[in-house]
Amino acid sequence: MIKRTSRVSLRRRRHFEKNIEKCQWELRKSLQETQDKISDLSHEMLTPTVIAGLQIKSILEGKTGFVDESVRTVLKSTRQHLKYAECVASQTLTAEKLRCMKLPQKELYDIRLHIIDFALAMYEEQLEKRNIGLDSSMGSIPPNTLFVKPHNYSSVMKVIMNFIINSIKYAGKGCSIAFGYRLESRGCVLTAYNSGKPIPKKIEDTIFEKFVRGKKDGSGSGFGLYSSRKRVENMGGKMWLEADNEGHPIFMILLPINKAGIIG
Repeated sequence: MIKRTSRVSLRRRRHFEKNIEKCQWELRKSLQETQDKISDLSHEMLTPTVIAGLQIKSILEGKTGFVDESVRTVLKSTRQHLKYAECVASQTLTAEKLRCMKLPQKELYDIRLHIIDFALAMYEEQLEKRNIGLDSSMGSIPPNTLFVKPHNYSSVMKVIMNFIINSIKYAGKGCSIAFGYRLESRGCVLTAYNSGKPIPKKIEDTIFEKFVRGKKDGSGSGFGLYSSRKRVENMGGKMWLEADNEGHPIFMILLPINKAGIIG
Protein backbone atom coordinates (compact mmCIF):
# COMPACT_ATOMS: atom_id res chain seq x y z
CA MET A 1 0.00 0.00 0.00
CA ILE A 2 1.44 3.42 -1.10
CA LYS A 3 1.51 6.08 1.56
CA ARG A 4 0.36 9.50 0.38
CA THR A 5 2.22 12.57 1.56
CA SER A 6 -0.15 14.90 3.36
CA ARG A 7 -0.57 18.51 2.32
CA VAL A 8 0.67 19.54 5.76
CA SER A 9 3.91 17.62 5.21
CA LEU A 10 4.40 19.25 1.79
CA ARG A 11 3.83 22.72 3.21
CA ARG A 12 6.32 22.02 5.99
CA ARG A 13 8.88 20.76 3.48
CA ARG A 14 8.47 23.83 1.25
CA HIS A 15 8.70 26.10 4.28
CA PHE A 16 11.85 24.27 5.38
CA GLU A 17 13.42 24.56 1.90
CA LYS A 18 12.66 28.28 1.75
CA ASN A 19 14.31 28.77 5.14
CA ILE A 20 17.39 26.90 3.92
CA GLU A 21 17.56 29.07 0.78
CA LYS A 22 17.20 32.20 2.88
CA CYS A 23 19.98 31.07 5.24
CA GLN A 24 22.24 30.22 2.29
CA TRP A 25 21.64 33.64 0.73
CA GLU A 26 22.31 35.44 4.02
CA LEU A 27 25.46 33.35 4.53
CA ARG A 28 26.77 34.20 1.02
CA LYS A 29 26.00 37.87 1.61
CA SER A 30 27.75 37.82 4.99
CA LEU A 31 30.82 36.06 3.54
CA GLN A 32 31.03 38.59 0.70
CA GLU A 33 30.73 41.51 3.11
CA THR A 34 33.45 39.97 5.31
CA GLN A 35 35.70 39.43 2.30
CA ASP A 36 35.17 43.03 1.17
CA LYS A 37 36.00 44.33 4.65
CA ILE A 38 39.17 42.21 4.81
CA SER A 39 40.24 43.48 1.37
CA ASP A 40 39.57 47.10 2.34
CA LEU A 41 41.40 46.68 5.66
CA SER A 42 44.35 44.97 3.98
CA HIS A 43 44.60 47.77 1.43
CA GLU A 44 44.39 50.49 4.07
CA MET A 45 47.08 48.72 6.11
CA LEU A 46 49.42 47.72 3.28
CA THR A 47 50.11 51.06 1.63
CA PRO A 48 51.05 53.07 4.77
CA THR A 49 53.12 50.10 5.99
CA VAL A 50 55.11 49.95 2.76
CA ILE A 51 55.71 53.71 2.74
CA ALA A 52 56.80 53.73 6.39
CA GLY A 53 59.19 50.87 5.65
CA LEU A 54 60.72 52.72 2.70
CA GLN A 55 61.19 55.88 4.76
CA ILE A 56 62.83 53.98 7.63
CA LYS A 57 65.08 52.25 5.10
CA SER A 58 66.21 55.65 3.79
CA ILE A 59 66.96 56.84 7.33
CA LEU A 60 68.96 53.69 8.11
CA GLU A 61 70.97 54.20 4.92
CA GLY A 62 71.93 57.67 6.11
CA LYS A 63 70.07 59.57 3.39
CA THR A 64 68.67 61.98 5.96
CA GLY A 65 71.90 62.43 7.92
CA PHE A 66 73.66 60.81 10.87
CA VAL A 67 71.60 58.43 13.01
CA ASP A 68 72.64 57.46 16.54
CA GLU A 69 73.21 53.72 17.07
CA SER A 70 70.49 53.46 19.73
CA VAL A 71 68.02 55.06 17.32
CA ARG A 72 69.15 52.70 14.56
CA THR A 73 68.39 49.73 16.82
CA VAL A 74 64.85 50.98 17.45
CA LEU A 75 64.32 51.71 13.76
CA LYS A 76 65.55 48.25 12.74
CA SER A 77 63.13 46.63 15.21
CA THR A 78 60.30 48.85 13.97
CA ARG A 79 61.07 47.93 10.36
CA GLN A 80 60.91 44.22 11.23
CA HIS A 81 57.45 44.72 12.74
CA LEU A 82 56.37 46.66 9.66
CA LYS A 83 57.63 43.85 7.43
CA TYR A 84 55.50 41.40 9.43
CA ALA A 85 52.43 43.64 9.08
CA GLU A 86 53.14 43.96 5.37
CA CYS A 87 53.38 40.18 5.07
CA VAL A 88 50.02 39.72 6.79
CA ALA A 89 48.37 42.21 4.44
CA SER A 90 50.05 40.64 1.42
CA GLN A 91 48.55 37.27 2.25
CA THR A 92 45.19 38.83 1.44
CA LEU A 93 46.35 41.05 -1.40
CA THR A 94 48.89 39.33 -3.63
CA ALA A 95 50.83 41.51 -6.08
CA GLU A 96 48.57 40.49 -8.94
CA LYS A 97 45.37 41.12 -6.97
CA LEU A 98 46.72 44.50 -5.91
CA ARG A 99 47.23 45.52 -9.56
CA CYS A 100 43.69 44.49 -10.46
CA MET A 101 42.01 45.71 -7.30
CA LYS A 102 39.57 48.58 -7.34
CA LEU A 103 39.57 51.00 -4.46
CA PRO A 104 36.39 51.29 -2.40
CA GLN A 105 33.99 53.75 -3.99
CA LYS A 106 34.37 57.17 -2.43
CA GLU A 107 33.11 60.67 -3.13
CA LEU A 108 36.71 61.94 -3.01
CA TYR A 109 40.11 60.26 -3.26
CA ASP A 110 43.05 61.49 -1.19
CA ILE A 111 46.00 62.06 -3.57
CA ARG A 112 48.54 60.96 -0.95
CA LEU A 113 46.75 57.93 0.51
CA HIS A 114 44.73 56.62 -2.41
CA ILE A 115 47.02 57.49 -5.32
CA ILE A 116 50.69 58.08 -4.44
CA ASP A 117 50.96 55.55 -1.59
CA PHE A 118 48.86 53.05 -3.52
CA ALA A 119 51.03 53.37 -6.64
CA LEU A 120 54.26 53.07 -4.61
CA ALA A 121 52.92 49.92 -2.95
CA MET A 122 52.16 48.42 -6.36
CA TYR A 123 55.79 48.83 -7.44
CA GLU A 124 57.41 48.21 -4.06
CA GLU A 125 59.30 45.11 -5.25
CA GLN A 126 60.86 46.91 -8.25
CA LEU A 127 61.73 49.96 -6.13
CA GLU A 128 63.34 47.70 -3.55
CA LYS A 129 65.41 45.86 -6.17
CA ARG A 130 66.82 49.11 -7.56
CA ASN A 131 67.24 50.60 -4.08
CA ILE A 132 65.01 53.58 -4.95
CA GLY A 133 63.76 55.42 -1.89
CA LEU A 134 61.20 58.10 -1.10
CA ASP A 135 62.92 61.32 -0.02
CA SER A 136 60.42 63.45 1.89
CA SER A 137 62.99 66.24 2.31
CA MET A 138 62.68 66.98 -1.44
CA GLY A 139 58.91 67.28 -1.30
CA SER A 140 55.86 65.88 0.40
CA ILE A 141 52.08 65.82 0.03
CA PRO A 142 50.53 65.22 3.49
CA PRO A 143 47.34 63.15 3.78
CA ASN A 144 44.02 65.03 3.86
CA THR A 145 45.45 67.91 1.83
CA LEU A 146 44.64 67.33 -1.85
CA PHE A 147 41.75 65.34 -3.31
CA VAL A 148 40.39 64.27 -6.69
CA LYS A 149 36.87 63.35 -7.71
CA PRO A 150 36.16 59.80 -8.95
CA HIS A 151 36.00 60.80 -12.63
CA ASN A 152 39.61 62.14 -12.43
CA TYR A 153 41.01 59.38 -10.22
CA SER A 154 42.15 57.12 -13.07
CA SER A 155 43.91 59.94 -14.94
CA VAL A 156 45.87 61.17 -11.92
CA MET A 157 46.77 57.60 -10.92
CA LYS A 158 48.14 56.80 -14.40
CA VAL A 159 50.24 59.99 -14.45
CA ILE A 160 51.77 59.13 -11.05
CA MET A 161 52.32 55.50 -12.09
CA ASN A 162 54.10 56.61 -15.26
CA PHE A 163 56.48 58.76 -13.23
CA ILE A 164 57.30 55.83 -10.91
CA ILE A 165 57.81 53.46 -13.85
CA ASN A 166 60.14 55.96 -15.55
CA SER A 167 62.10 56.37 -12.31
CA ILE A 168 62.54 52.59 -12.07
CA LYS A 169 63.64 52.37 -15.72
CA TYR A 170 65.78 55.45 -16.18
CA ALA A 171 66.76 57.13 -12.90
CA GLY A 172 69.31 54.51 -11.89
CA LYS A 173 69.94 52.38 -8.83
CA GLY A 174 70.02 54.11 -5.47
CA CYS A 175 68.20 57.24 -6.62
CA SER A 176 65.52 59.06 -4.66
CA ILE A 177 62.05 60.14 -5.72
CA ALA A 178 59.76 62.72 -4.17
CA PHE A 179 56.28 64.15 -4.68
CA GLY A 180 55.46 67.69 -3.62
CA TYR A 181 53.03 70.48 -4.33
CA ARG A 182 52.52 74.20 -4.11
CA LEU A 183 49.42 76.35 -4.41
CA GLU A 184 49.39 79.22 -6.87
CA SER A 185 46.78 81.68 -8.06
CA ARG A 186 46.40 79.69 -11.28
CA GLY A 187 45.94 76.34 -9.49
CA CYS A 188 47.84 73.54 -7.76
CA VAL A 189 51.28 72.52 -9.03
CA LEU A 190 52.21 68.90 -8.30
CA THR A 191 55.94 68.17 -8.51
CA ALA A 192 57.49 64.77 -9.25
CA TYR A 193 61.25 64.73 -8.62
CA ASN A 194 63.92 62.07 -9.05
CA SER A 195 67.66 62.26 -8.38
CA GLY A 196 68.56 60.39 -11.55
CA LYS A 197 70.70 61.58 -14.43
CA PRO A 198 69.72 64.83 -16.18
CA ILE A 199 67.50 64.45 -19.24
CA PRO A 200 69.53 65.18 -22.41
CA LYS A 201 69.23 68.80 -23.51
CA LYS A 202 68.37 67.86 -27.08
CA ILE A 203 65.09 66.19 -26.04
CA GLU A 204 63.99 68.53 -23.24
CA ASP A 205 61.70 70.45 -25.59
CA THR A 206 60.26 67.35 -27.24
CA ILE A 207 60.10 64.85 -24.38
CA PHE A 208 56.30 65.09 -24.18
CA GLU A 209 55.88 64.37 -27.87
CA LYS A 210 54.81 60.96 -29.09
CA PHE A 211 57.58 58.32 -29.51
CA VAL A 212 60.33 60.51 -27.97
CA ARG A 213 62.44 58.34 -25.65
CA GLY A 214 64.47 59.53 -22.69
CA LYS A 215 67.36 57.08 -23.11
CA LYS A 216 70.10 56.99 -25.70
CA ASP A 217 69.55 53.28 -26.37
CA GLY A 218 66.01 54.01 -27.51
CA SER A 219 64.38 51.84 -24.83
CA GLY A 220 60.82 52.56 -23.76
CA SER A 221 57.72 53.15 -25.83
CA GLY A 222 58.02 56.92 -26.07
CA PHE A 223 54.32 57.10 -25.31
CA GLY A 224 54.12 57.37 -21.49
CA LEU A 225 54.89 61.07 -21.05
CA TYR A 226 52.86 61.95 -24.14
CA SER A 227 49.77 60.20 -22.75
CA SER A 228 50.39 61.68 -19.27
CA ARG A 229 50.44 65.20 -20.69
CA LYS A 230 47.24 64.52 -22.64
CA ARG A 231 45.49 63.29 -19.49
CA VAL A 232 46.58 66.40 -17.60
CA GLU A 233 45.41 68.67 -20.44
CA ASN A 234 42.04 66.88 -20.53
CA MET A 235 41.65 67.86 -16.87
CA GLY A 236 42.25 71.49 -17.76
CA GLY A 237 45.90 71.46 -16.68
CA LYS A 238 49.43 71.68 -18.01
CA MET A 239 52.57 69.53 -17.71
CA TRP A 240 56.19 70.56 -18.25
CA LEU A 241 59.75 69.73 -17.26
CA GLU A 242 62.14 71.62 -14.99
CA ALA A 243 65.39 70.69 -13.22
CA ASP A 244 67.12 71.41 -9.93
CA ASN A 245 70.57 73.02 -9.64
CA GLU A 246 72.26 69.69 -10.37
CA GLY A 247 70.10 68.95 -13.40
CA HIS A 248 67.90 66.29 -11.77
CA PRO A 249 64.48 66.24 -13.50
CA ILE A 250 61.36 67.68 -11.87
CA PHE A 251 58.09 67.08 -13.70
CA MET A 252 55.60 69.87 -13.02
CA ILE A 253 51.84 69.27 -13.22
CA LEU A 254 49.52 72.28 -13.00
CA LEU A 255 45.88 71.42 -12.25
CA PRO A 256 42.84 73.53 -11.36
CA ILE A 257 41.83 73.34 -7.69
CA ASN A 258 39.02 74.76 -5.54
CA LYS A 259 39.14 76.14 -2.00
CA ALA A 260 38.40 72.70 -0.51
CA GLY A 261 41.56 71.25 -2.05
CA ILE A 262 39.67 69.30 -4.72
CA ILE A 263 41.58 69.03 -8.00
CA GLY A 264 39.94 69.02 -11.40
